Amino acid sequence: MTMKNTKHMDLSLSVLLFTGTLLTSCAEPREQATFTPSASPSATTESPVATCDSLAVPNSFQDDVNNAAQKSGLEPSVIAAIITVQSNWQEDAVAPVDDSRGIALTSLEVWEEYGQGNILNGHDHIRTLGVYLKHLADTLEGRHGIGADDTDLVIAAHIAGETAVLNAGEVPAIPEGRTYVNKVKTYAQQIKSCAKDPS
Repeated sequence: MTMKNTKHMDLSLSVLLFTGTLLTSCAEPREQATFTPSASPSATTESPVATCDSLAVPNSFQDDVNNAAQKSGLEPSVIAAIITVQSNWQEDAVAPVDDSRGIALTSLEVWEEYGQGNILNGHDHIRTLGVYLKHLADTLEGRHGIGADDTDLVIAAHIAGETAVLNAGEVPAIPEGRTYVNKVKTYAQQIKSCAKDPS
């Protein structure tokens, strides 16, 4: 399923440089990447390939991504990659198979507990994503030898749930586990590469 975000087509967008909050602009308007919503991450096992323009963080969300990264302890590239995989920056995204919605496709259950503001407001949603990822990192710390610095497990818990990760003691061997983690990590690395060479 391809969801398009026409709100950001004409914006001049930027790529995060991962040395603080220094930003550099992309020269071209954002290209629209296709994506598979998180509700069915097993739809493809191929590594995603995207252009720097399609991976650029919209200007209006750059501070939000940096703040969520600081709150969660994850790198900004990981926050941006989660959002790219989940909705490709579409604030009103809705998962096709469950009640997850918004820019990071958060379930209504998680939103009830951690949500800050409007689930369909990208700024509110990214702030909530930072809070929720911090909760996951704190929950996983010290359990089964899991450390809070294990980004793979936090990413896996974001999609499969903290209980599945705690029970497995590793990335769960379920479709929502390794495939999703690999997609997010691949995009995060591509985002970092684009930041180093934004041309």
